Amino acid sequence: MRTRYLPVWVIVAILVGVGIVTVTKPASAAEGVERTLSIDGIRRSYTVDLPRNAAGRRDLRMLFVFHPTFATGKFMADATRLHEMPGSDDLIVVYPDGFMRTWNAGSGCGMAERSNIDNVAFFQAAMKDVGTTASIRPTAYLTEFSNGALPVYYLP
Repeated sequence: MRTRYLPVWVIVAILVGVGIVTVTKPASAAEGVERTLSIDGIRRSYTVDLPRNAAGRRDLRMLFVFHPTFATGKFMADATRLHEMPGSDDLIVVYPDGFMRTWNAGSGCGMAERSNIDNVAFFQAAMKDVGTTASIRPTAYLTEFSNGALPVYYLP
């Protein structure tokens, strides 16, 4: 499984632009659906926005959007609205939730680090789970904000 990274300036431009530019929701955009997984006996969740026509499409692109510390996937969905951007009608957008709103990414990362949470296993399980609901490409695009950048370094 390969990953591709969006430059940080892309997410910053989007965050700045959200308050300035009005973006209308594409007619084919779907509402977010919360999904839960069990990773090493720990309940993990994420929100996924599938295009309405996802069932009839093949090899859809996926974008994972990682939130900063103390935020949630829903916060990132509301703040960035990447699932509503033009061109998102053929994009699956995933907003994962960190463990207790934190990511395990080394020194000083809160409860996720102290609990030795496996973010890589969570990412891989989320990819497989989304793959059960839609035909996806074997690669994913990743973007993040603030502390959400740290787990991205560890993803395959």
